Amino acid sequence: MMRKELFKSIAIILLLTFSFYYAKRISTLLVYKSSLMSEILANKNKYEFESVDAVINGDYIIPGINGMEVSSLESYYQMKNEGVFNKDKIVYKEVEPKVSLANNETLIINKANSYKRKVSIVVSNNAEVENYILRNKIKADKLVTLDTYKKKSVFEQINYDKDFDSLEKKLKENEIDNNICILNNYNKKDCLKNHKTLVEPTYTISDSTLIKANITAGDIIMIDDSLSLSSFKILLQKINYQNLGIVTISSLISEQR
Repeated sequence: MMRKELFKSIAIILLLTFSFYYAKRISTLLVYKSSLMSEILANKNKYEFESVDAVINGDYIIPGINGMEVSSLESYYQMKNEGVFNKDKIVYKEVEPKVSLANNETLIINKANSYKRKVSIVVSNNAEVENYILRNKIKADKLVTLDTYKKKSVFEQINYDKDFDSLEKKLKENEIDNNICILNNYNKKDCLKNHKTLVEPTYTISDSTLIKANITAGDIIMIDDSLSLSSFKILLQKINYQNLGIVTISSLISEQR
């Protein structure tokens, strides 16, 4: 008797499972036959972007860019209540490039992808330029040591101390956990050990090199400690003339669009 009841219970569970499965399939089929879904499928290619592979050259890498793919079914349910196609309610999913930073952690970035039309500015110990950056709310990175680190700073602060572990601990204690390592003569081993993204500035701008500087999208620009404020303002004009934005390094080298 107990055996018979067990088989009966199993049969009911199986029936319910298959009923749910087929009901879901029928519902999905009906969705795909709807006029709204037809419109989504007809238009999706207009709003999708292919991923761009990272470019590797020896020990160096230029980050790629994620692709954007339209999720047809999720987009349908976002538009269902209105019953009409609305490009603002399209749901996307990101598609990682086949060649990306994720599988090339030991390579060095000294220039980012030009797609974003942005550059980054890095300062170390140039008080006049740094104060100007702060006053004008320019997004920038600052190389910090245990002595120069500040708990609250508008700069994206990057570990640049010989006592790598101590500064890294201090940054994490204050919930600063960027994954960037600006390479110098002594920190590469520590950077790799801590799974940091290795970065070298594209070039360093000083008063003598500014006039020849050819600013292009994706540049990581190191500001020489001796660069005058007047020269820095000219640099900003050059960046603006090229119609380039200024962002932090973490944003510049990210493979997200």
